[in-house]
Amino acid sequence: MIFLVLYAVGLIALGWLDSRKVLNFSDYVLAGRNRGGVIVAASLLASVVGASATIGVVDMAYKVGMPAFWWLGSGAIGLVLLGITIAKKLSTYDVYTLADLVEKLNGVAARWLVSVVVVVVWTGIVGAQYVAAAEIVSQISGWGYHTSLVVAGAFVTMYCVLGGQASVMKTDFLQVILMAVGIGMTLFFLYNSTGMPENGIDYSLLNSSFGFSKWTYFMLIVGSGFLVGPDVFSRIFTAKGAFAARSGALGSGILLFVFSFSIVMIGIWAKHFVVVPDGQKALIYILSNSLPDWLGFLLLFGILSAIVSSADTCLITASTTFEHDILCGTNVFRARVVTLLLGFIAIAAVWENKDIIKILLFSYSVFNSGVIPPLLISILASHKRRMNIVIISLAILIGAGMGAYSGIVDDSFYAMLGMGISALISILGIIFGKPVTESVVPLRND
Repeated sequence: MIFLVLYAVGLIALGWLDSRKVLNFSDYVLAGRNRGGVIVAASLLASVVGASATIGVVDMAYKVGMPAFWWLGSGAIGLVLLGITIAKKLSTYDVYTLADLVEKLNGVAARWLVSVVVVVVWTGIVGAQYVAAAEIVSQISGWGYHTSLVVAGAFVTMYCVLGGQASVMKTDFLQVILMAVGIGMTLFFLYNSTGMPENGIDYSLLNSSFGFSKWTYFMLIVGSGFLVGPDVFSRIFTAKGAFAARSGALGSGILLFVFSFSIVMIGIWAKHFVVVPDGQKALIYILSNSLPDWLGFLLLFGILSAIVSSADTCLITASTTFEHDILCGTNVFRARVVTLLLGFIAIAAVWENKDIIKILLFSYSVFNSGVIPPLLISILASHKRRMNIVIISLAILIGAGMGAYSGIVDDSFYAMLGMGISALISILGIIFGKPVTESVVPLRND
């Protein structure tokens, strides 16, 4: 418990120190736009390896086996594609947020639509991270779920309120190291203590529990969010140049393949060697029953670091989008107030709902179906044509609406259909748009 307190105090202290260096909105949101490729890669990795990638993926692997790899594997492909295709272009844009970029590409109406979607969806994702953090805090402290949720959520929220993006990125490198050491040592200990399963491991990436349609859904709805997403873009916007942006995206994508396989293998071990009681998460059960105390403690902090690094990025993304793109301001004090409010709204949103994967899939379905197709197409065409504003707005509304319906009825078909329709409408938006002779987005002059 004492280490948990020291961990929290250390991060809050860092946030306080960084708060004194925040001179303007750019410092708070973009951390000075001077980050190198290693820091960008570490921050991207720390941001995407959160609740779903630890507690959620181990649980999925325990149930469906090796295909659980695709939860993060699809994201790794998305990050590699980001590095190959648009990271360089994104690093040249003089914008603060994804919604800011949407306005420059597609007009004010599209910015408002995207801003609302980002704030609502990413606040929900923050809530999912808080649920996972509460599981860890409860395991360490013995407190109940609601007490742990308030403590964990309040800590992450205050840390973000103080330091903004600079504090988040400073701690990401350390948090990646903690994750890697905790997961790596756990994986070695488990298989070293039992050996491989008697009948071996089925390494098939598709099976009867996870077929081609599910794989397609993961690639489109989960993986696309790593190619085009406000939290991912926020990291690329902090890069000091094109090389840092591209190498950061490619490096994080390659490392994410390794993380995905390693995390899944922990779930595979549980599938063969333990019986997890109903209602309990496989990773939490392993921590309590299969690891020595010192290693369980190390893994706990590795997981907590993963969750904190993902939650803080998502919270800063939501709050700065609200301040800059809904309130149309660049006031640091107000951005901090919004961060505080959204942090506690996220706590309230998951007060009773503790299903991490379900929360995340619903959130991804809304954003990825409605926003990704028109935004990706408009970025690729930004030096040639500008989309028709009415048509792009229609693409966002229809796609996001079908994504939300998909989550409500729990049928992934509608999310994929919504993404397809949004993409087709977006192509029409380009056809009926206006030709341009240079980028429609203002470029950095530093």
